[in-house]
Amino acid sequence: MVVPVSAQTLIKLQSAGSRCFFLFLVLLSATGFGLLAGKVWLAEHWNDLPDPNLWKKAAELEPGNASYWLHLGVYHETVLFPSDERRALAEFRKAALANPHSAEVWLHIARASENSGDPAAARAAYQKARLCHPISAVVAWRYGSFLIRQADLPEAYPEIRRSIQADPSLTLSAISQFWEAGQDARQILDGLEPVSARVYFTALQFFISQRQADATLAVWHRILDRRLTFEMQQAVPLVNELIRQDRIDDAVLTWREALLATHWPVDAQTAGSLIFDGKFEHDTLNGGFAWRMNPTSGAQYAFDGGVTHSGARSLRVTFNGSANPDFAQIQQYVAVEPARRYRFSAFLRAAGITTESGVGFEVEDARDPHVLNQFTPALTGSHPWTAAEVEFTTGPSTRLLLISLRRKPSQRLDNKLSGTVWVDDVTLAPVSSGGKR
Repeated sequence: MVVPVSAQTLIKLQSAGSRCFFLFLVLLSATGFGLLAGKVWLAEHWNDLPDPNLWKKAAELEPGNASYWLHLGVYHETVLFPSDERRALAEFRKAALANPHSAEVWLHIARASENSGDPAAARAAYQKARLCHPISAVVAWRYGSFLIRQADLPEAYPEIRRSIQADPSLTLSAISQFWEAGQDARQILDGLEPVSARVYFTALQFFISQRQADATLAVWHRILDRRLTFEMQQAVPLVNELIRQDRIDDAVLTWREALLATHWPVDAQTAGSLIFDGKFEHDTLNGGFAWRMNPTSGAQYAFDGGVTHSGARSLRVTFNGSANPDFAQIQQYVAVEPARRYRFSAFLRAAGITTESGVGFEVEDARDPHVLNQFTPALTGSHPWTAAEVEFTTGPSTRLLLISLRRKPSQRLDNKLSGTVWVDDVTLAPVSSGGKR
């Protein structure tokens, strides 16, 4: 492309003097740029070396570079022992003079001010950081956490809410901080609304981990009120915790609410049976009031559609002959009434069960086996489908039974258990005063 003469800048170098002068200007400019580049390189080099004295020289050589002052400040605040908060704060403020639009710089000033016992200066610095980066989850989180520490909870909630909306991974820590600050579950959920469903289920997990049944139930009721979608497996830990705390009525109600909300399959109960999925027609939830199948060495579990007493399938347990187990790994908790007569029944089929100690069912008071502990006859060898039954009366304070497929350890030398047992049609029902179900 040819540039028109009228648009060109013409430098006339007709004389030797003018050419020398132009050369001098070029060399002078090159020298200036070289010195400037050398200065920048030297400062960066010093800042990269493991010597705080050189870091200081770098900052003094390039005082307009905020990162050098931050480097020094962080060293005096967090690395040096004992730390020098006052000096760190001074260096952070020099960084702010170099770059007043850096949210990172103001966050450092805020933290150092709070650590130095000046919450007013810390608050002002956090507000400047928010002005520099109003959509930053980090800034909102740091400021909100500061406000919680200052017990300014009404101001803290909007900041924390903004931070977890941008970064949901902060949800658990947010709930924990407000809980430690004395807020109850309802206050926390009110303060964090409107939020995603994740907050409710994170809160549920948190309060379960803290073993706070009332707080957990408050969250649970909020989930139901909001008609939030969830899986049945998400409700099982809550029911487990209520069972653990012996809050049987709450556990039963929560279980039923969860089954209804999730549309989990529930078979018609045979003859008023209290056993959940006594025909093993559905995959187990492994908790709550469903079957719990805990793994153990020497035994394998599977649902078998080829061998059934009734329905579509049964439970098959195979022992491989490698152990002499004290076996009680297939269990179910059942809520019952105190001082009530019940009849337990199950159908078992056995194939090649070795040792004199066979397989049957155990029914016991889940809290105190001394009050109630009953066994059905145990099968050894091979048998067709056989009813295993036992009738009993619950104790005056019995509210929860533990039903277990049971095999006690053999006392003989040849004690390794092998063979297969199938289980189907497990029932537990109250007995009427006339002795009929």
